[in-house]
This record gives sequence, C-alpha cells and structure tokens, in this order.
Amino acid sequence: MPVEEFLSWLDELQTQNIHVAAFPTESLQGIVVEAHEMKNHLLHELEQYQ
Repeated sequence: MPVEEFLSWLDELQTQNIHVAAFPTESLQGIVVEAHEMKNHLLHELEQYQ
C-alpha cells in the first residue's frame, strides 16, 4: 500500500473512531493509538526523507 493511501486510510479510521495497533506481537498485543496519532507520528518520521 502506498504511504499516501495509508495516510488517507488513517483519516477514514479516525472519522470512524477506530484505533490502530502499532508493533503487534504474535499474540496481537501492541501499542494502541488513535488513528490521527499514528498519522502524526508517521508524518513526523517521513519529514527526514523529504
């Protein structure tokens, strides 16, 4: 999935109040954050590649 598409999908998840898990383990445990938080973190990390 292209990054732009993933960022757009995160916007859709946020409007539906769906949270996402980051770094899930095999037992599906992970850090759960709001979609907009994930998007903000990704955008911050992507800044170094621009």
